[in-house]
Amino acid sequence: MKESRIQSKIVKELNSWPFTVARVLHGSAYAVTGDPDIYGTHYGQMFVIETKTPVGRLSEIQEYRLDEWEAAGARAIVATGMHEIKTRITGFRTSWRGYAQPTD
Repeated sequence: MKESRIQSKIVKELNSWPFTVARVLHGSAYAVTGDPDIYGTHYGQMFVIETKTPVGRLSEIQEYRLDEWEAAGARAIVATGMHEIKTRITGFRTSWRGYAQPTD
């Protein structure tokens, strides 16, 4: 499956969740090289997702960009599908910096 198909499936699923907005970051003349494919928020917590096929690997610049996002407070995720995302994003409700979050 192509990365673009994986991205579409992920964004569609995330946008069906309550208190969640997700968008694909399309490349353009203004895009930053290596930035993640998807960005969004879940219960007010920013996340970014770099999608990969099961055999895909992160480039050095992608690793660097994910580190930048995490250093700024976003949850950075590398995913081939929803299973990695569900594990990382659902923790926002109770563990993000110790603040209580609304529940579904």
